[in-house]
Amino acid sequence: MPRTATKLLPVLLFLATAAPALAEPAGEVEDLRQSLEKLEARHEEPEGFSITNGKKILTVSGAIEVNAAYTDTADKPAASNITVKTAQVNFDATVSDRVKGRIALLHEEGEEPIVNIDEAYIAVTRPEIMGGALKITAGRAYLPFGAFTSAMVSDPVTKELGEIRKTALLTGWGNDKVTI
Repeated sequence: MPRTATKLLPVLLFLATAAPALAEPAGEVEDLRQSLEKLEARHEEPEGFSITNGKKILTVSGAIEVNAAYTDTADKPAASNITVKTAQVNFDATVSDRVKGRIALLHEEGEEPIVNIDEAYIAVTRPEIMGGALKITAGRAYLPFGAFTSAMVSDPVTKELGEIRKTALLTGWGNDKVTI
């Protein structure tokens, strides 16, 4: 026992002296927590603007991604290139607490100047069925694929594998503990 204690004593002393240096100041941790909460709140609220008429809500949002490049070398003249990588407009409608719909228009680089219907579906939810809620979604939507629970970079290969967009009828039931 005394041999083990003498071997562990330097390790314990090192950990005791290193712990304050490794610990984050309480203020920084609190700032990070508040920043994370703000980002999560922003993620839940759709970007764009909403038009409300009673309980009916229409939210219009979108995104534009632009790529720009500039080269200037001694042996070649200067050149620049600006392209629109992605342009998307979303229309999300809430008709009632049980009926919602979405239309998303998308243009991606590489295609001719064509705007595609990325998503167009209606989702109906019927709560309080056998202790959960029944949900039916009909139309063109990204089908549920699974969860990517990894600390590794999961884009673009796994993202491409999981982006399955089809016209379908989806049904599901779920409560706080189980989703089918």
